Amino acid sequence: YKKSLQIICSSCKHVNKPSEVGQEVKELTRQLKSSVKHPWYSFSGLALILTAIVFFTIQGSIKNRQKMEMVTNPLINDVYQLKEVNPIESGYYYGFMKVKHITDDSVYCSSNQYLYSSTFVNWESSDGFTEEVVAYSKEHFPKMAENGMLTEVFRGYPESSPFNRTADSIY
Repeated sequence: YKKSLQIICSSCKHVNKPSEVGQEVKELTRQLKSSVKHPWYSFSGLALILTAIVFFTIQGSIKNRQKMEMVTNPLINDVYQLKEVNPIESGYYYGFMKVKHITDDSVYCSSNQYLYSSTFVNWESSDGFTEEVVAYSKEHFPKMAENGMLTEVFRGYPESSPFNRTADSIY
């Protein structure tokens, strides 16, 4: 932000350069420039950007803490969205596991039938969870969450959700 001052003769409209005016006018110019404050609103865009960064950082931290809490203390019917490396194409694919049973040291899950190329949007109408159950140690899923391979936890979803479908109920 640059402050500038022009001295224009009122009779001939000549614009004077700073070197063409006397010392008294230069002093007056310096005083005028120092009395003009920088407009506060010129920083409003920066303030909005910083506020948004802080807000989304805090939101991300809260969401991550909640996800870790749910993974550390699983409940029956929790659904985990898992990200896996796609060896054929560059990128990832996503699958789901549903908690079926919990013991002191293990979590028993069944997986859905299909893998998806993006995060959860809509399930195929023929997709559902299999009846096959696999046991995992309780430390398995928190480690996956820390590594970024467990991307989301769904809990308390509605009855109409595709998370309630089994592979047998589709056919």
